[in-house]
Amino acid sequence: MFYSEEDVQPAVTLAVELFGTQGNMLHTATWKNLTVITKQFGKIWYGDINFSPAEVTKKCQQLAQKLGQKVYILPDGEYTNVGSALEFSN
Repeated sequence: MFYSEEDVQPAVTLAVELFGTQGNMLHTATWKNLTVITKQFGKIWYGDINFSPAEVTKKCQQLAQKLGQKVYILPDGEYTNVGSALEFSN
Protein backbone atom coordinates (compact mmCIF):
# COMPACT_ATOMS: atom_id res chain seq x y z
CA MET A 1 0.00 0.00 0.00
CA PHE A 2 1.21 3.48 -0.79
CA TYR A 3 0.67 6.36 1.60
CA SER A 4 0.31 10.01 0.77
CA GLU A 5 1.79 12.90 2.68
CA GLU A 6 -1.58 13.43 4.36
CA ASP A 7 -1.43 9.86 5.72
CA VAL A 8 2.10 10.08 7.11
CA GLN A 9 2.27 13.70 8.29
CA PRO A 10 0.32 13.18 11.55
CA ALA A 11 2.83 10.51 12.63
CA VAL A 12 5.76 12.78 11.75
CA THR A 13 4.19 15.70 13.60
CA LEU A 14 3.72 13.59 16.75
CA ALA A 15 7.32 12.38 16.58
CA VAL A 16 8.59 15.96 16.24
CA GLU A 17 6.47 17.02 19.23
CA LEU A 18 8.07 14.28 21.35
CA PHE A 19 11.67 14.27 20.09
CA GLY A 20 12.16 17.80 18.75
CA THR A 21 13.26 19.09 15.38
CA GLN A 22 14.31 16.43 12.89
CA GLY A 23 17.94 16.24 11.83
CA ASN A 24 19.36 17.72 15.04
CA MET A 25 23.14 17.39 15.21
CA LEU A 26 24.24 17.77 18.83
CA HIS A 27 27.90 17.41 19.77
CA THR A 28 27.01 16.27 23.29
CA ALA A 29 24.09 14.00 22.34
CA THR A 30 23.42 10.93 24.46
CA TRP A 31 21.81 9.31 21.39
CA LYS A 32 23.42 9.99 18.00
CA ASN A 33 21.60 9.39 14.71
CA LEU A 34 18.50 7.97 16.36
CA THR A 35 15.90 6.79 13.84
CA VAL A 36 12.22 6.31 14.73
CA ILE A 37 10.22 4.07 12.39
CA THR A 38 6.90 2.28 12.12
CA LYS A 39 6.11 -0.65 9.85
CA GLN A 40 3.19 1.24 8.36
CA PHE A 41 4.87 4.59 7.60
CA GLY A 42 8.61 3.84 7.62
CA LYS A 43 11.06 6.40 8.98
CA ILE A 44 9.16 9.21 10.69
CA TRP A 45 11.94 10.92 12.67
CA TYR A 46 15.75 11.05 12.89
CA GLY A 47 18.38 13.07 14.71
CA ASP A 48 20.45 13.43 17.87
CA ILE A 49 18.85 13.79 21.30
CA ASN A 50 19.88 14.37 24.90
CA PHE A 51 17.39 12.08 26.62
CA SER A 52 18.06 9.30 29.10
CA PRO A 53 17.14 5.75 28.06
CA ALA A 54 14.10 5.97 30.36
CA GLU A 55 12.95 9.19 28.65
CA VAL A 56 13.39 7.63 25.21
CA THR A 57 11.35 4.60 26.31
CA LYS A 58 8.59 6.84 27.68
CA LYS A 59 8.45 8.96 24.53
CA CYS A 60 8.39 5.90 22.25
CA GLN A 61 5.59 4.33 24.30
CA GLN A 62 3.62 7.60 24.10
CA LEU A 63 4.15 7.73 20.34
CA ALA A 64 3.08 4.10 19.92
CA GLN A 65 -0.05 4.74 21.97
CA LYS A 66 -1.00 7.87 20.03
CA LEU A 67 -0.39 6.20 16.66
CA GLY A 68 -2.02 2.92 17.66
CA GLN A 69 0.88 0.90 16.25
CA LYS A 70 4.32 -0.38 17.18
CA VAL A 71 7.21 2.06 17.10
CA TYR A 72 10.82 1.03 16.61
CA ILE A 73 13.99 2.96 17.32
CA LEU A 74 17.25 2.23 15.61
CA PRO A 75 20.34 3.77 17.18
CA ASP A 76 23.31 5.10 15.18
CA GLY A 77 21.45 5.33 11.89
CA GLU A 78 20.92 1.56 11.58
CA TYR A 79 17.70 2.09 9.63
CA THR A 80 18.32 -0.92 7.40
CA ASN A 81 19.06 -3.36 10.24
CA VAL A 82 15.62 -3.85 11.82
CA GLY A 83 17.06 -6.72 13.89
CA SER A 84 18.85 -4.14 16.03
CA ALA A 85 15.65 -2.15 16.65
CA LEU A 86 14.07 -1.57 20.03
CA GLU A 87 10.32 -2.19 19.84
CA PHE A 88 7.62 -0.26 21.69
CA SER A 89 3.97 -1.28 21.65
CA ASN A 90 0.85 0.78 22.15
